[in-house]
Amino acid sequence: MKKVALIVGHDVEGKSKGAINYLGEYESTFNFRIAKKVKSKLKDYDISVKIFTTDLKLHSTIGYEVSEFMPSMSLELHFNSFSSPAFGCEVLALEDDIASQALARLVAANISYSMGIKRRRDQGLYIISKGGRGFNNLNYLKIYQKKYFPKVLVEPCFANIKTKESQYFFEKEDEYVECLVKVVKTQLNLEPNNHTPDIRTPKPSKTGLRKSPKNIIDRIIIAIKKFFKGMY
Repeated sequence: MKKVALIVGHDVEGKSKGAINYLGEYESTFNFRIAKKVKSKLKDYDISVKIFTTDLKLHSTIGYEVSEFMPSMSLELHFNSFSSPAFGCEVLALEDDIASQALARLVAANISYSMGIKRRRDQGLYIISKGGRGFNNLNYLKIYQKKYFPKVLVEPCFANIKTKESQYFFEKEDEYVECLVKVVKTQLNLEPNNHTPDIRTPKPSKTGLRKSPKNIIDRIIIAIKKFFKGMY
């Protein structure tokens, strides 16, 4: 079975809840809700979706837990902030991981096209190396992985200052959910489970067949014709 790991960046319960958007909502609170919605939207597919939270855990611990799950892909959910108005989405991937970079571009393209958010850097791809922002998050997934899976860290927009971009994003969060769902379906070539019952017509039994009314009438007509034919 294909599996998706959804990692909620920062603490949902702890003190390090991440950035705050212009509505006063913490990064972790928002993304935990998004992760649950994405999981719900994928319930009709033959796929296992697991949400990981990082409360009081080291990056290495999360890397180990996710890799034990052996996902087909992982998305770590965040949002950006800056001291002055800033714009655009960027999706982080490791510098030596081509498949993850392709996934990052796919995520950025879906966010851009669906929500009108421009893509920063290289078509929304932010390639990171050792010491870069988000490097440890992704690198520990790589270190502990039992089998390869593409892994990205998603920064869909700059959230702390109200702009047309951030306002649209947070007023239309369900569109963001649909973006992520579409990414998963595209990446893993998912089709909905077919719950349609088998309605094929069974073959008739050779014994005990009931004669239809039409067949009975035909037999009566034939018998009558034989009777009158015998009289002449």
